[in-house]
Amino acid sequence: MPTYNATSSLILNDATFDLDYLQGSVSGSIGYETVALGPYQITNQTLALANQTEGLGLVDNGNSGILGLSFPPASTIPRSVGTTLLSNLFAYLPTAERFFAFALGRNRTSSSLSIGRIDSAYAKSVDELAY
Repeated sequence: MPTYNATSSLILNDATFDLDYLQGSVSGSIGYETVALGPYQITNQTLALANQTEGLGLVDNGNSGILGLSFPPASTIPRSVGTTLLSNLFAYLPTAERFFAFALGRNRTSSSLSIGRIDSAYAKSVDELAY
């Protein structure tokens, strides 16, 4: 799996972050980078750049990072520092399509991430979902 390599558009901030999980922790600096996810491109997306991880086993299992999908009230990065990825992605979509869904499988072909639409492998319309 490719790892992140800083580009010329990366801007580092003096702010730092610390996250504690049930097992492990992450800490690092905050930066702004251009992010492309499917058809969406966001310039100056706020990112938490992990400089240190403990107890998560990220290096040993082929992962190159963590993609945070929190809503603004749950974000580790304060609103005064930047906007969450979900907020920026949802800005592209009409209100009725501001949702995401994911399915975690055992391999790449059995997993799915959908933004603003339903993966037809799981449901034909939003009406079929319970939330």
